[in-house]
Amino acid sequence: MTSLREISRCTESVGARNCGGVGHRTHRVVGERTTVGYLDPICCVEQLKKKFAPRESGPLPWTPFYGMIRIVYIISGGLQWTARHQTKGDRGGVAESGDVYCLHAKSGAMVQEEASQLLHARGGILHTFEIWIREPNSESLKEPLVDTYQKRELPRVEGKGWEAKVLLGTFSQDGTEKPAIETATPSVVINFSVFGGNTVNYELPEHWNVCVYVYEGEVEMQANMKIVGEGTLVVFEQQGTMLEVWAKGGDAGAVSKFLVVAAAPHNEMFEQDGTILAHSPQAVEKAKHKPGFREALTAVEQMRKQYAAEDERIKKSRAPPLTRPVSGSSTSPRPTSSTSPRPTEPCTPLSPSSRGDSASVIDLRQRLDALNQLKRLGTPGLDPSIHALKKQLDEAVKKDTGSGPNIEAEMKRYDAEFKQYSAQWVTYLQALHKKICADPNNEVLRKEYKDKHAHYAQQVEVYNKKVEKFNVTKQAQADRIRSRNKGQNNESPRRDLTLENG
Repeated sequence: MTSLREISRCTESVGARNCGGVGHRTHRVVGERTTVGYLDPICCVEQLKKKFAPRESGPLPWTPFYGMIRIVYIISGGLQWTARHQTKGDRGGVAESGDVYCLHAKSGAMVQEEASQLLHARGGILHTFEIWIREPNSESLKEPLVDTYQKRELPRVEGKGWEAKVLLGTFSQDGTEKPAIETATPSVVINFSVFGGNTVNYELPEHWNVCVYVYEGEVEMQANMKIVGEGTLVVFEQQGTMLEVWAKGGDAGAVSKFLVVAAAPHNEMFEQDGTILAHSPQAVEKAKHKPGFREALTAVEQMRKQYAAEDERIKKSRAPPLTRPVSGSSTSPRPTSSTSPRPTEPCTPLSPSSRGDSASVIDLRQRLDALNQLKRLGTPGLDPSIHALKKQLDEAVKKDTGSGPNIEAEMKRYDAEFKQYSAQWVTYLQALHKKICADPNNEVLRKEYKDKHAHYAQQVEVYNKKVEKFNVTKQAQADRIRSRNKGQNNESPRRDLTLENG
C-alpha cells in the first residue's frame, strides 16, 4: 500500500560557500556546515552556477576524495577532469552539458578540474550539481573508479507533462532495470522537469532518506499542500513511499525543475574531514597520509581561508549608497555594482497579510486556495465545500474591520530601515565624485556612475510603487472601518411613532 511522504523540514539555499571539494565558490544545501547536516548516507548536495568571461577560467587545485561516490551533473557548460591514483596513474576526461561525471573514490583518488576548452575559449555559464553519497566502510579497501557518462547513456523517463533524467540508480526500485552507474549503496539521483499544472508521482522504498532541491520554478508538495520556491531544499520523513509533486504555473512553456536525491541509510558510524569520509578518526588520519593527499589538503585549505578573508572584507565594507535620496523622500534604494559590494537588504518584503486582512480572512483564503488546487488536480465532489467556503469568506470580508497589521506602523518601519543607509549613500557619492575629479578621463568610472544611476532610477520607481500601495491599503482599511461604524449607527433601535402619537 502506497502512502505519501510528509515533509520533515524545508530550508532555503543558504549553504556555506567554498566549502566544497575543489575550492569552487559553491552553494551547499546539504552536508557539513549547513543547517540540514547529514542525511545518511547523503553527505553533500551543492550547486555551482558561475559565468566566465572568455579565457577567464583556470585549473583548480588537486583535491583528494576518500570513501564516497561523487556525482557531478553538468547542466550547462563543460568540465574537463584529471583523476590520479597511486597505482593506476592519471586518467582524464571531459563532461559536456547533460553529462554526468562520476568518481567512486573508495580507497582514495585525487582530482583536478577546470572548464572545458570550449567554455574557456568562448566564455559562458558553468552550471553543475555535485552530490556525495557515502560508501559502506567495506568499500574503502577497493581501488577507485572514475568515468564520464554521456547524456545519451543516461536513462530518460517521460510521463504526462513531465520528464525525468536518471543520473544515478534506476527510476523504479523493483530490480527490473539495470542502472547506467552501478553503486555499492542503493541510491537514486533524478532530475525532474515538470510543465506547469502537471503532477508527477514517484515511488521510493520506505525508510530511505529523501530530499528534493528546487532549482527552477515553483512546486507544491501534495502531502502537506506546501508551495516550495526556487532555491529551497525539502527533506522528507522516512515513513511513506510516494512523492507527489505538482508544478505551479499554467503558462505555456513554464517548467519547474528539481533534483531528487535518495539513498538507503547505512546506519554506521563515520567521521568526515572535508572530502575524506571514513569509519573512525584514526582512519581519517591514515587517509590523509596517502601520497599527495597532505599537500592537496593544504592547498585547498589555503583557498578556503582566502575566500573566507574575502567574504569578511566584503562584509565589513558594505556598498555605501550611490546618491542622495530623491526629493520628497528620506529613503534611498540600494545600488548594484561590479566593483563595490552590495549593502544588506534594507528591509524584508511585505508579507501578504499586509493588505490589512484579519487572521480569519487570511485563513479562509488559504483554505479556499487549497480546495481549488485539489479540484484542479481532478479530486471529485469539492464544489459544495468550495461554494460554502466562498460564502463564509464573503461574510468575513464584510465584517472585517481591518484588524490585521497596522499599516501605518509598517510604513514607519519601512522608512526607518531605509534611513539607516542614507549616510552611507552620501559617503559613497562623495568618494566616487572625488575619483572622477582626480581622473576625469577614466571611462570605467564614468560608465560605472552611469550604470548605477540607471539602476537607481529603477529602484526609485519600485520604492514609489510600494509607498503608493501602502497609502492605498491604509485608505481602504480606514474606509472599511468607517463603513462598518456607519452601518452600526443605522441599525440603532427605532421608536414607534404611531403608538406614541396615538
